[in-house]
Amino acid sequence: MPLCAGGEDGCDPEKDHLCDGILGKVSAYEEVHLLICRGTLENIAHTTYGQEAEELVLRFLKLPHEDRVVQWERICETDEIQRYEMLCFPQVSAWLDVTAIRGYVDSRNSEFAVMECVTGLEQPSFDELRNAALTDAPCRDLWNEYEGQCASVGDFLGLLEKPGQRAAGERWAEFSRESREDLLRIAQLHPEWKLSAWAEEHGGRPD
Repeated sequence: MPLCAGGEDGCDPEKDHLCDGILGKVSAYEEVHLLICRGTLENIAHTTYGQEAEELVLRFLKLPHEDRVVQWERICETDEIQRYEMLCFPQVSAWLDVTAIRGYVDSRNSEFAVMECVTGLEQPSFDELRNAALTDAPCRDLWNEYEGQCASVGDFLGLLEKPGQRAAGERWAEFSRESREDLLRIAQLHPEWKLSAWAEEHGGRPD
């Protein structure tokens, strides 16, 4: 049975439904339940989110980071439904962001790789990570690194404000190529820093 069976002229959604659809006055349907499919036609999910799923996530988050990685890989390979259920929990989503960021950071010789990744997160993911850092050790460790790198960037920007900017030039020369690249990508979100123009002017922009 459709939600509305009144057609274009039969019902006014702003006033009332007069049809024999579920939204109409049908005595057999006193409540409307909105459902979401979490499986395929061959593998339809019949489970619901509740205490069991929460307990599963709590056990998962109590594992050390390395053990989580192993278990998550197993879940992804063997239980698609459980994977989708766990992704609905912000703590799990935040930890997965941390795992991805760690992979990127470990591949670079950069003082600002964590800040570049965290700054680039969409606002909901950024908020999830910040909140998860209050209770989850891997998220907290990454968040502390992020804040530390923010402080380092603040110190460097302070050098740019000093007359002559000699100290800023010396500090810039100490950065690795990849540190400069990450810092300049961060600076794209903060045009008020005018860092890109300064780097080009001082010959310090990576090729």
